[in-house]
Amino acid sequence: MYKLITLASTALSLLSNVSPAENNYNANLSDGAVRNTIGRSQIARNQLNIFRVVAMGDKNPKAFISVSDIYNDTLAIPSTYVNNQKNISFDKLKYFELQTAYRKKLLKGMLLKETDTVFMYDYKLNQLTKTPVIRLKAVAHLTPYADKGEQITIWDYMIGFEIGDKLLRKSGSNYYENLLVYIGSNNPFLPGKMQLVKWKEINKKQFPISNHNTLTKGDKEAYYSFSGGSVIYYIKDILTDGTITERDFIAISTKDKVVLKNEKFTNSEGSSIAPLNFVAGNKEENQWAGYLFKNKPGVIFGFEYHSFGCPSIIVLNKASGNIAINCDNRH
Repeated sequence: MYKLITLASTALSLLSNVSPAENNYNANLSDGAVRNTIGRSQIARNQLNIFRVVAMGDKNPKAFISVSDIYNDTLAIPSTYVNNQKNISFDKLKYFELQTAYRKKLLKGMLLKETDTVFMYDYKLNQLTKTPVIRLKAVAHLTPYADKGEQITIWDYMIGFEIGDKLLRKSGSNYYENLLVYIGSNNPFLPGKMQLVKWKEINKKQFPISNHNTLTKGDKEAYYSFSGGSVIYYIKDILTDGTITERDFIAISTKDKVVLKNEKFTNSEGSSIAPLNFVAGNKEENQWAGYLFKNKPGVIFGFEYHSFGCPSIIVLNKASGNIAINCDNRH
C-alpha cells in the first residue's frame, strides 16, 4: 500500500491541515475516540488519529508505533540523553524505555489512559489485533537519520509504544505494510469490507469528465476503471516517456451518478505517483478500496509513494476531508 521510501529499511514513515469538512467528518466519534486528538489545543476538532507500525532497531527489530507526529513535548525524555550525550554510549542513546514519570507525561500529552486499547487492523489479512495500553512499553527511538558523533536534540527522537513480538507475527512478515492503528477506548475499524483494487483499461470516451490537458511530444494518456460495490473508480494517467507524471482520480456513485471525490496527483520532491495494481505488469498491491471505518463513508488509498511526509486515506465524500496517516516519516 504505502511505499515509504527511506534510507533506512527499518524505518518506514506531515500531517495535512485539518479542514472544516474534516472536522465535520469526525464530529460523531465516541467520547473515547474524542480524547485522541492532535493535541490539547485541538481537542474540539475530534480528529480521528490513525498511526502506522514500523520495525525499529538494528540487532533485534521491534514493532513500534510512533506518536511523535502528534506528541511534541520538549520534556518528552530525560534531559540527560541530550545534555550528557557525550558520556553515553550510542547504543544507549538510540533506544530506551520511558520510565514512570515520562510514561505518564506521554499518556497525558496524548490524552490517553492506561485502560485504553491499541487497535491494530490488517486490512489485507482482515485481522484485528488489540492490546491494552498498560501492557505496552513506552519507548524512545533515535531517528535512523541520526549518525554517531553528531549532536542530538530532543527532536531527533521518535516517541511511542513498543509492540510485543507475538502480537503481530503475521503482519510483520509483510513489514506491517497493510496495518493501521488507532489508540482509544472504542474500535473504529469495520472488518472485512476492504478489497484490493483491480484496474481495467478503458477508452477515453468512458472517462466521465472532459478535461483538456496540454500534451507535449512524448506524452501519452491512459484510462482505467474499477467497480467496487456502489462506486466506480476512474483513473486518467499522463505518461511522459513512459513515466507517470500526472494522475486524475474520480469516484462516482452508481446509484445517483454523483461525483464522490475528484483528486489530482503529481510527482514532487517528497512523493511520487504509485503504479496501478495489475497494470503494465505491476504486481504490487498499492490501491485498496471499501469501507474501513464504522459508520463512515467509503475510502480508497495507495496512489502515492512517499520519501518523506505521510500518505492520506481518501474519503469518498466531497464534504469530508481526507484522513492523514501519522507515520513519522522523517527526512
